[in-house]
Amino acid sequence: MQMTRPRIVVPFVAAMIVLGVVRAHAEEPPPEVAGARRHERYVIRPGTEPLFADMLGRGETLPGGCTLRDGKIDRVSVTATYGCADGDAVLELLHPTGAASGGVRTERFLIIAKSGAASARLVEAVAERIRAHEAAFAWTEIADAGAAKRRWPVAVAAAVAVVAVAVILALQIRRRRAAQ
Repeated sequence: MQMTRPRIVVPFVAAMIVLGVVRAHAEEPPPEVAGARRHERYVIRPGTEPLFADMLGRGETLPGGCTLRDGKIDRVSVTATYGCADGDAVLELLHPTGAASGGVRTERFLIIAKSGAASARLVEAVAERIRAHEAAFAWTEIADAGAAKRRWPVAVAAAVAVVAVAVILALQIRRRRAAQ
């Protein structure tokens, strides 16, 4: 024995799906991450490691007997640690519009001596290497990547809801025509 469904069930289910989509919220990043990223305007794309290794002097001895020991590429900066005769030196590369005072600017970077035995000669040698290679690098400008990421899941959910409602309505129309 087959039970007939009240005609209200299909529209009710469709309305619940649409209501769920309207009320959906994308998962927000933790407040400290959201706050830090809100001010990011220029970022470094993945895949730039070999270029930065060349710019920072991998495998070469720079002034002060410095050699590149470690490098870290973050979303908005590059940190390079050099082992030097007088101890370690840490340099940071930022977008040239960085608010930091001092440092050495190239066309595409601001170089800051962060800590250690970073001599002016080392900083200038790294700046010259960067100038020789920086034409191959481009910062990626972002408007508000966080907002775009937050809107995307809601848009997908809305599209799924519209398709679900269309399928439900099409099935209901098909059943009505078959019953006639």
